[in-house]
Amino acid sequence: MVAVTQSTFAQATMLAPDDQQAMFGLAEALSILGPHKEADEAYQKTIDINEFGKLADLAREARRKAAEEAFKERAGAALRPDAVMYCLSAIEKFENMSEEEVRRIGFEIDEGQRRAGYQRPDAQISVKELAGRNVRNLRNVRPSCFR
Repeated sequence: MVAVTQSTFAQATMLAPDDQQAMFGLAEALSILGPHKEADEAYQKTIDINEFGKLADLAREARRKAAEEAFKERAGAALRPDAVMYCLSAIEKFENMSEEEVRRIGFEIDEGQRRAGYQRPDAQISVKELAGRNVRNLRNVRPSCFR
């Protein structure tokens, strides 16, 4: 049944590539059937069609959940030393900053990640609030961490 649905949504998106509902339906079907890379691409296209709509919010949430699941699968039950060091470095950097300064940095990082793509491990983001310093591998850090 899902395979038939996926095929139907694929045809609909070929006929109407700007139909956000069809694109989201295709992404949902692909997330069940795989390949997950194609699902992520369809979710991103859903967002690109109308980034301010309800479906864009649902697509962002689906991408976040997929990235979180992939992160957990790769990490297993063990702590990742690199992740611990990133957190420690952030705590040391931000402990003497005001809440507003930290929030601005968080939003700037989030915006840079949106442009670069959350799931690109090689992406580098130049953060003006940190004197133009390049930041990388922050795909699992979200602004809510800075609130």
